Amino acid sequence: MRRYSYKYIFLFNVVMIAAVFIVSFVIRKTEDSDLRVSITTPLIHSETLDVEFCKNAKAAVIIDAASGAVLYDKNASVRLPMASTTKIMTALAVIENSSPEDVITVSLSAAGVEGSSIYLAAGEKITVLDLLYGLMLESGNDAATALAEGVFGSVQACVDTMNEMCRGMGLVDTHFENPHGLDNKNHYTTAYELAVITREAMKNDLFRELVSAKSYVTGGEKSRYFSNHNRLLRSYPRAIGVKTGYTSKSGRCLVTATSENGEEYIAVTLCDSLDWEDHKNMHSFAFDTFGSREIADKESFCLYAGFTKYVPTEDIYITTSDDRSFKLNYRITIGNNTAKVDYSTDSMSLGSFYLEESVF
Repeated sequence: MRRYSYKYIFLFNVVMIAAVFIVSFVIRKTEDSDLRVSITTPLIHSETLDVEFCKNAKAAVIIDAASGAVLYDKNASVRLPMASTTKIMTALAVIENSSPEDVITVSLSAAGVEGSSIYLAAGEKITVLDLLYGLMLESGNDAATALAEGVFGSVQACVDTMNEMCRGMGLVDTHFENPHGLDNKNHYTTAYELAVITREAMKNDLFRELVSAKSYVTGGEKSRYFSNHNRLLRSYPRAIGVKTGYTSKSGRCLVTATSENGEEYIAVTLCDSLDWEDHKNMHSFAFDTFGSREIADKESFCLYAGFTKYVPTEDIYITTSDDRSFKLNYRITIGNNTAKVDYSTDSMSLGSFYLEESVF
């Protein structure tokens, strides 16, 4: 691995970066392949603040949806059951592998699955969209099974896809055994990884529409009324989703998202008897304490190296307090068809993102 000097041809467009940022660059080249995952850190740490949340939760976390920064956590890397919050990944897998208008014929096994239900009948025909609303609002285990069989051909094929998607996100402490969340010793996640899954799901417009709906009425052969179990949608004005869950083994599990004035946060609690109050407190803490700042606009942030242009595939943000100014350093590693950007202050490593080759 060798360091390229500044006569190595490059040009960074940083006109969109806020004036508070002082930027320096180092470029190196490697053929190494890096795992595409980073955990970013806010420039102000929750452990230095006088906060105490989630006393009754086994695990909890809140992240900035824009940057991915962890703002507060408690046992966020401990593997635990997730109950019906499983359905966040089920819904994302279905959305990415089907069309809402697709019609599914409900099997006998789907109609008879135990637990929460939207009371599907064997042989009934129903659209993917109606099943998705039944999945996310009423938490129907029968809807989860019908979607798994109807979209993927079998429950196992659906589960395999969900696990493959986790690997694609760089997750190592999540494993699915079913699409609904009924207890299984090999069915687990962590608060942090469930937040990462939710962050990815919330990038999808249909998913956001599903989880933000307070109610829904189906069409088709049989009209059904679904009411969202997420109380925050009715009691916390900033709430925009996401999913509840409960079994006697997992306890109360909850994932919520909030948004206001361009800021968006995702909170997760696992096995928390006071989840609603804890989520309100975590979200209020995030809005009161932090803010997102864009450090790489996908439309204007680019690297020219030799005759190759590299650009981010999405806007990149960091999280800091609203009045914090700092020096930002970039270290760039050029590999096969990608450039990895590690960014830091003089005293702290913050995270990384990738640039991909683009035509110019």
